Amino acid sequence: MGLSVTDYELWGCELDLEVTNAVIADFSANRLFKEAGRKVENPDFIIKGEIKKFCGKYQLNTFAKASSMMLLAGAIVLAATRDPMVSVTFLPALAWYSGIPISTNAAEAVIEM
Repeated sequence: MGLSVTDYELWGCELDLEVTNAVIADFSANRLFKEAGRKVENPDFIIKGEIKKFCGKYQLNTFAKASSMMLLAGAIVLAATRDPMVSVTFLPALAWYSGIPISTNAAEAVIEM
């Protein structure tokens, strides 16, 4: 079973509203305009459009993939040999909990004006 990124239960709100809020937040943060918002008095510019595409991708990076393989291989060798020195192969997997980035995230939104 898959998970739809437009599912109301996933977001807890309507996706078009969240995309609008994200665009407003981005315009405000980057100071693209003097003021950005849903209801602005005397606006200089009004953007209206339709969301044509919204997608995202999550992927483990090379470090995460390599440390996972080391963890799996170490567990197999440890079970076969019972050599405690093999537990050293578990150390890279522990680095996941130290704040080292283990994934990349990308998102794309196409809005037709």
